[in-house]
Amino acid sequence: MVNVNGYGVFDSNLFVRWTMAIMDWHQEIKDAKALLDGHFVLDSGKHSDKYLNKMALFLRSRRTHAMGMGIAKLFHESDIQTVVAPELGAITLGDQSAYWLDMLSKQPVLLVIAEKRRATPNDKEFLFRRDYAEHVRNRRVLIVEDILTTGDSVHRVVNLVRQNGGIVVGVAALCNRGGVTVEALDAPILHQLITLSLDSWPADECLLCRDGVPVNTIFGKGQKFLDDQKAKL
Repeated sequence: MVNVNGYGVFDSNLFVRWTMAIMDWHQEIKDAKALLDGHFVLDSGKHSDKYLNKMALFLRSRRTHAMGMGIAKLFHESDIQTVVAPELGAITLGDQSAYWLDMLSKQPVLLVIAEKRRATPNDKEFLFRRDYAEHVRNRRVLIVEDILTTGDSVHRVVNLVRQNGGIVVGVAALCNRGGVTVEALDAPILHQLITLSLDSWPADECLLCRDGVPVNTIFGKGQKFLDDQKAKL
């Protein structure tokens, strides 16, 4: 159903589809074999014996569709105007979230990418390239992330949005695996589709490293970690 402005409005048929987003995400993770065991280096730099392979979940469009729908359900009454997704892993989820918020809104909901600055190899800052900042300024913004471990990256994006005149309404994530709080993000609201309690440690406190467990170089930042270790020799 479409309103006179050409934007989606809520109706009973859409509601039936919308409730599909209320899924058993822990079962979906199990079905997708997305929770891996081993020795992993996370994007945060911490080490862990567990890795949530979000790409295994994204392999089925039905799941990705439902993730975006689930986030839209949480924020559809918040008058979101722009969704900001940090590159790279959150873009798919940000796109689906923006799509469903746009369908349920009386105004367009835009998707903006927060790109990594990469001024140095270890640069963790984000920026808006092209004219993306114009689509953030004076607009109500939802930040969508894939996995929260420490929340450091999202906190940087929260600051970026505010520095560019945007109004941070909240943060949504696929999974909060590190017990990240709204206080850590300096955000008004935090919602996640999945909450997992998974341990992680700084590299210099990693028992897996101590015990000589090989670092996984396929998932996460394991190869970069090993390359950095070699460079120090």
